[in-house]
Amino acid sequence: MHVTKTAKVVGTAVLSVSVLAPPVFSQEDAGLRMGLTLGAGLISEDAHTRFRSDLGLTASSVTRTQTLGFSFQSALETEGQGEEETGGLVDPNAQLRYTRRGARSLLEVSASYRKTDVGTVVPEENLDSDELVARVGSRTTYGQGLGLTFGIDTPIEGSIEASRRQIRYSDLGEATLLDFDTTAVAADVQFRASDVLDLRLSGEAERTDTLDGGTDRDSYRLGFGAEYDVSAALSVSLDYGYAWYESREVGAETETAYSPIFDFGLVRQVRDGLYRMDVASRLTNQGTRVDLAVGRERALRLGDLTWSLGVTRSEDGEVDPILGVGYGKELPTSSYEVRLERAVQADAFGDEAFVGALEVGYDRDLGKLSSLGFEMAYREWEFPQDQSDDVERLEVGLEVRRTFARDTDLVSRVSRKRTLTESQGADTETLFFVGVRRNFGWRP
Repeated sequence: MHVTKTAKVVGTAVLSVSVLAPPVFSQEDAGLRMGLTLGAGLISEDAHTRFRSDLGLTASSVTRTQTLGFSFQSALETEGQGEEETGGLVDPNAQLRYTRRGARSLLEVSASYRKTDVGTVVPEENLDSDELVARVGSRTTYGQGLGLTFGIDTPIEGSIEASRRQIRYSDLGEATLLDFDTTAVAADVQFRASDVLDLRLSGEAERTDTLDGGTDRDSYRLGFGAEYDVSAALSVSLDYGYAWYESREVGAETETAYSPIFDFGLVRQVRDGLYRMDVASRLTNQGTRVDLAVGRERALRLGDLTWSLGVTRSEDGEVDPILGVGYGKELPTSSYEVRLERAVQADAFGDEAFVGALEVGYDRDLGKLSSLGFEMAYREWEFPQDQSDDVERLEVGLEVRRTFARDTDLVSRVSRKRTLTESQGADTETLFFVGVRRNFGWRP
């Protein structure tokens, strides 16, 4: 089977460097809890200075059966004075989540909104080569989700999930990026056949619609599987099914492709972690791709180590290495984390990209009142299916915090971002920030 390219929006979930960390939900205790983060400071970027005022708000209500949580984070940046003053909200981000627990069921509802500069790397967002190198414009993401789990801790347990994501671009200048919507529905049912054998059925459908022309795509997957506990330490799983898609482009014939898919896995538990092996196939616009990987999860005295090594084979026979390595440790006065990844990912339109990332995070207390944080992320995107530029990006950030009053910190930060492509060369941004941040928390 051979499938030609029909669209391009490709990306990966990676670490982003921000001036202030977003507020985090704290819903472990019952009752009503609220939190507020305020910040103010000056930013110097490319010889321009502007004022920044940060706002973060969290609220949660937790009862025995229900949880409602809300968070909002944004900043107001202004530059100039009087009639020459310019500015506006920067990276507004709002999330709402509701869960309700029954005796054997769980209902989850969520909604989100985020607006960022085009090219900003955001977890779970897809980026293409044109967006990664765009210098102007905004991307707004709207998300909604609904999930129901039933039959919890019974011989027949299942789940149904539905989600919708809308991407809108604005003020792009010369860049050409099309708005699109993605709607997905997934369901699975698991049957407890015995104490050592589980059977399951699963299905998924996803539709991606591009506004104002472009490519639309429908994809489907149906399958069945089983998981068997060979012993207390060894389990084996096998899933088999069919996947197919339809791709429609204005002025072109509808393309249809289908392929059997499978996923075979082995997991062996040991005293300090586990070993695993996995062989799986999937269908993309470039054909059926097969991944083979072996891995290890191990708890060490100096940290937790996770690694996975393998190969991936495309339908035309090309073989490439894939890997994932993670290492981290929480200490009384410091913490660190390292992640290395190379994988082949497919976007909502089914196009593949080779994605690589090296991320390092370190945080340390410098006494009772001061602390230091460091972040580094190097990422690369390769787009083999079209003529798009490969993209490399390096982001580095260093932040020093000093507490001078209760829940009040003086924050100083410097960050640098460098993006490199073959056609446009290198583009570098350097940012300096100094300001004050204060956290409030209360239970009304």
